[in-house]
Order: sequence, then structure tokens, then C-alpha cells
Amino acid sequence: ILDVGGGLGFLGKRLDSSNEYVVIDGATVPFGKELCKGFWYKRDLDREEFGDRIYADSKQPFDYAFCLETLEHLTNPYNCLAEIKKLVKENGDIYISIPNVNVTHNYIYPGLMIDPKWFQQFLDQMALPTIEYYLWDKGWNAHTWKLRNAPWTEAKMLFPKNEPKFYGKTPVEYVNL
Repeated sequence: ILDVGGGLGFLGKRLDSSNEYVVIDGATVPFGKELCKGFWYKRDLDREEFGDRIYADSKQPFDYAFCLETLEHLTNPYNCLAEIKKLVKENGDIYISIPNVNVTHNYIYPGLMIDPKWFQQFLDQMALPTIEYYLWDKGWNAHTWKLRNAPWTEAKMLFPKNEPKFYGKTPVEYVNL
């Protein structure tokens, strides 16, 4: 289990009793490494290519990744998701949530939170097809996606003629908006 933006690793502790989970956090968390029962890394989620280093340490791709209430804090969520894709096995599950636009939240970059359908389009362009979506409205309002890690060739581009410029692949699908 990989938990990106997982702070002290509370989610990992609940999901993996063997303590083999990995937490990556961009914030300075006092005693994060000492308090987390799994493996804890501090990385710059906006810019750093953290996937290769963590993959080398773990020696195998992850089955599951969680990135809950994290992407809205980043100026470059593309980088973070691209690195998560490196770490999760093909067809592995990735869980992502972003808060509802009505939630008061410090240090956000609201472009990701204007409309969930735009965020969905961003996920499609990252070759992360949605398996499930729901609005969690009990207490903390959040949009939550369960995604499948697909190969980059399955990315849905707005302008397919430009896809080779980004991925070096032939266009796969045109998205009608």
C-alpha cells in the first residue's frame, strides 16, 4: 500500500497490519519517520521524481495507492500523479479525493476544485480510468475516485494530433467535450 500525502501514516496503519505500507509526504511532519510504523519518505510532490527511488527501495510495484486530500495543495498535480503511476502496478487501484469546493481549506490551488467533471477530465488525460466515483458528504465533503492504473497509451487527449508530442504514442481516443 502506498499513501501519498499520508502524514504520519494513520491510513496505512489501519489498512496494513504488517506495517509494510509506504508513506510519502511533502510537508514537514515532526517525528513523521519515527511515528509511522511503515516506511516514511519526505519528498517534494510538486517537482521531485520520487517514483524511481521509492520503487528501487520497495523492489516491486504497489497494488494500491491512496492520495487523499493532497492534490489540491500542489501547484503541479500532474507530476505527483505521473510518479504515482510509476509506483502502482498496471491495473492496480488508485484512490484519490479532493474536497468539495464549499469546504474551507488552507493552502489550496482551486483550479482542481472548481468542478469535479474537469478533474475527471484531468484523470482521463492521465490514463487513470474511473472505476467508481462518489461524493462523500458525511462531515467532510469530498469527491472520491477509485481509479485503475492504465498504460499511458490509454490516455484520453483533448487534441489527439498532439498526443505524440507528449507521449510518443499514436492517438488512441478522441474526447468529445
